[in-house]
Amino acid sequence: MVTSNHGEYESVSGNGIKVAILDSGVSASDDLPVKERVNFIDGEDDIEPLYEDLSGHGTGVAGVIIGKDNGWGVTGVNPNANLYSLRVLDGTNKAPLSRIVSAIYWCIDNDINIMNMSFGTTTRSAILENAIRDADEAGILMIAAVGNHGMEDPDVVEYPAAFDEVMAVGAVNPQGQISDLSSIGSVTEILAPGESIPVMDFLDQISPADGTSMATPHITGIASLIWAKDETKSGDFVRELMKASTRSIDAGDYGVADLDYALQIYDSFAEQYAENPHTAFTSVSANTLLPDTYDDTQVEALWYHTDHQSAIDLSTSITSGVKNIIKIAQYAADNDSSLKGTNALQKRFHGHFNYVANYVYMMRIARKVYNCGSISTATFNNAIDSAIWPTSEVNTDSEDIIKSRLKTLSYSTYLSQVNKTDNANNRGRFIVGLALHSAMDAYAHEAYISSGSGYARIEDWDLQDMISYIPNRYNVAKDVAVDIIDVWHYGSTPDELEFYQTSHNGGLFRLGNLRYHAKKVNPNMSQSDETWYTNHGYDHS
Repeated sequence: MVTSNHGEYESVSGNGIKVAILDSGVSASDDLPVKERVNFIDGEDDIEPLYEDLSGHGTGVAGVIIGKDNGWGVTGVNPNANLYSLRVLDGTNKAPLSRIVSAIYWCIDNDINIMNMSFGTTTRSAILENAIRDADEAGILMIAAVGNHGMEDPDVVEYPAAFDEVMAVGAVNPQGQISDLSSIGSVTEILAPGESIPVMDFLDQISPADGTSMATPHITGIASLIWAKDETKSGDFVRELMKASTRSIDAGDYGVADLDYALQIYDSFAEQYAENPHTAFTSVSANTLLPDTYDDTQVEALWYHTDHQSAIDLSTSITSGVKNIIKIAQYAADNDSSLKGTNALQKRFHGHFNYVANYVYMMRIARKVYNCGSISTATFNNAIDSAIWPTSEVNTDSEDIIKSRLKTLSYSTYLSQVNKTDNANNRGRFIVGLALHSAMDAYAHEAYISSGSGYARIEDWDLQDMISYIPNRYNVAKDVAVDIIDVWHYGSTPDELEFYQTSHNGGLFRLGNLRYHAKKVNPNMSQSDETWYTNHGYDHS
């Protein structure tokens, strides 16, 4: 979509180039190899990579740049780039300028080559401008989105893209025309696809996204590939070559990026640039190809550029806003003192003891709360108390811990972080996130691997939470999570079947007491189901 078919870029590896995305973080995924994560949001130093990105924006940007070419997910423009995730945007995709400036100086101090900034403001700030100038003097190529004012005021280009030192990126639609949503001011330098872009989303699902936010990482990926051809070249050389090689479009002094043509004219452009950088642009043959069209039939719904709250996940049909509530609940489970638990006996939100029953119980509570209509203390607490523990086995310890924690939790604090109102519906969704967290954590904390004639629990905490260690654990946990979201969305009955996953290879790992826990929730399960749980669990108590 951003290249012709000259085929020359296959020989460019993209190794060695350091790309930093200043964004909302990148949620951990085998498909998105992040070199380093740096969090600039105060008070959130311990956020786990699995749900680092509360809004999904940064994960989408990262996928466009570095998504692995492995036959699934999203394949990025340069899967070999060294990507650094600088988390500056919060769950509402906002950040104070001071936080952005801190991240820019981090890039300077750490010899970053390229900065991707898929955000903007209409306010010109001296503190931001000074940081941008310092980064430019340090040789960093800065690439930023022009903004999404096309339908309202197309001439408005946001900062930092509006600064001379920054390469300003606009968007084209699937027909190769300037997107209606894209700003197109006089400082716009280059265009890339920005509508119906498939991006990585929560739990490695694929969602469509619109906006100059998604056009910008296309340019960042191309820049990293061009720069990798000769890392002694300057960022300005890469920037001017990209502009000189664009496919013309019927507007302005800019065109659609074309990586293949940039590599085709690379040598002749380099010669002209060495003699006079200011005339090199006009000294090479213009790209006479028309802009490519690209296929938008892969997706059915749009991640609207206005607030990104109308996204529809193709597998679960939940909105982006609901996903954000689920993610902030997962963050809370590991960071709120009342949910973390002071010892193993209290870790009911982390896959301990009967994780199947704990999951089902929280889902039942979530539905009661969702439907209770009020968050007055009496009504809310009654809704929690009305949910029934899912086994005949008396387990007042689990019941009491779960109920007491859910009654006293500061829901408004967390919901505000993803720009959501504290009401009964959203509290119910939040509790779904806690139930999902508990179920997924079982694959970290209750996983057993072959040892001698039996199985041994993975005791090392670092290995427990490392998604690359026995990757099938994480893949199965994702499948469980997707099923849980579907159960919630479609109003189905939560039960032990969410843990019944065909992706679970029992030979690689087993879950502790899986059959025992599942049978407590459903004493009447069929013999074939009980056999499956036996083959995938390790009943050791």
